[in-house]
Amino acid sequence: MLKDLLIEATIQLVDHVSHWEEAIWLGAQPLLENGSIEASYVEAMIANVKTHGPYIVICPMIAIPHAENKVGVLKMGMSFLKLKEPVNVLDDPEKAVKILITLAATDNKTHLKALAQLSNLLSDSYSREELMACSTTQEVLKMLEKVSE
Repeated sequence: MLKDLLIEATIQLVDHVSHWEEAIWLGAQPLLENGSIEASYVEAMIANVKTHGPYIVICPMIAIPHAENKVGVLKMGMSFLKLKEPVNVLDDPEKAVKILITLAATDNKTHLKALAQLSNLLSDSYSREELMACSTTQEVLKMLEKVSE
C-alpha cells in the first residue's frame, strides 16, 4: 500500500536543487538511510536517464525515478521529494519536475498495488494540483491517505 511506503520519514520538501542528478540523489536519500537501497541503485537510476532519456517524467512536473531491481535494491521502498522550484531533467525545460517519487522494487510484482494507487492519484489533474500545492509533510500524508482508502 502507498501509505505504508510513503511515511513521514520518506517524504521531503525542499526549496530547490542545482541539478536533476542532485534531485535523484536527494530523493533517494531516505531509502539509502532506511536500508532499502544501496548507492549503486541511485547511480543506476541516473545512468538510465542518461541512456534512455527523461522517461522518468510521467506527467507534467512529476517524475518516478527507478532502475532495474537487480542493482542495489535490498527491500521494497518508495520516497517522495517535492521541490518548490522545478528542476529540468537532462536540462530540458520541457521536462521540468517538482515532484520525484523514487521507486525501489525487489521484483516485478510486490510494488504493483502501491503503483496502482499512485497512478490513480496522478492520473487526476485535480489531485496532481492538490499534491503540488502541499507545503507540509502532513498535507502530503493526508493526500496519500485519501488514495489508499
